[in-house]
Amino acid sequence: MNGFRGFLAGCVVLALALHLPVAGVAQETTRGLVNAVSFSPLPGDAPLRVRTLDNSATAIALREELEGALRFNGFPVTKGDTPLVLTLDSKELIGSWDDRGGALIEADRGYDETLRKDTDRYVLNIFNSRKGGLINRGEKSGRVQRTRYRLDATLADTRTGQTIWHGWAVADFAGGDRDALMKSMIPALTDTFSQSVQQQPFTVR
Repeated sequence: MNGFRGFLAGCVVLALALHLPVAGVAQETTRGLVNAVSFSPLPGDAPLRVRTLDNSATAIALREELEGALRFNGFPVTKGDTPLVLTLDSKELIGSWDDRGGALIEADRGYDETLRKDTDRYVLNIFNSRKGGLINRGEKSGRVQRTRYRLDATLADTRTGQTIWHGWAVADFAGGDRDALMKSMIPALTDTFSQSVQQQPFTVR
């Protein structure tokens, strides 16, 4: 029994060594898509004002990030009254996870000829293409969808109610700081501001 316990402990240590992340490895790259539709040209050099749908800390931080990026790209931005209003909204699209995990140690009850009785036999599952094992994850039993974040920006002329431009960016959340992810999506919107693009990929960290 002591020998088996030592064997089992060794398997667990080996499994952890193979599955734990290694310090110093670069973070996973997050990919996203940006779309934009320009309904009409920007009216002259009129400044625009950025507004959010709520006053949460996240919304305010995103608004300031967007204002700075627009100014950097040469667009006039004001905090005062102006007929051109760019509304920024953020959404969390909850993902789903349905994966078949593998057992590292499998128990199988069978008849032992030496002991002349039924006993439990333990087998280290190294590789199993269907269920997964020590060195592989196995087949997925369903669709896997990560949580995604979406930023929408809509520029409208409040004098006429006309939408001038609408852009939206969507990116997968690979873990870490969600606010940092959404901030890093802002350039995808400002780089396409006043333009029309379709399914344009971008990468963020």
